[in-house]
Amino acid sequence: MHTPANPIIPLVEHWDSHPLDLIDPQERFKTSRWNYFLKDQASHVLAGYWEAEQGYEDLAGDDFDEVLHVISGNLYVTCEGKEMVAGPGATVVVRRGRPMRIAARERVRAFFICYPVPDPNGYEAAVRAAMKAKGIK
Repeated sequence: MHTPANPIIPLVEHWDSHPLDLIDPQERFKTSRWNYFLKDQASHVLAGYWEAEQGYEDLAGDDFDEVLHVISGNLYVTCEGKEMVAGPGATVVVRRGRPMRIAARERVRAFFICYPVPDPNGYEAAVRAAMKAKGIK
């Protein structure tokens, strides 16, 4: 049943079907833009696509787990002192409490799913507020 709390999700999601309107306010990458084409408040899930160039992010899945599926380019994943390359078709799993660095040395595009995000709408609002505080539009 379709309800406002449970919108109908498209069966096929195409890159650029939603604008890349979120930008990393911490400026860890030369560019880092993404969107959430799925925000499911009831299931605590965020999903979208992300593209980045030249930079890195240290992750530990502090608040939620994340799965990144690489579409193009390479992600360089360093965990426990070992660097691995995740290229097109590879999937990176970020588990809460497991520190890792994800680096982009060239343009990379990936789909992502974050879960369980306690308040998906609040999380997006916090990112947008941080962007606004930095003067990022």
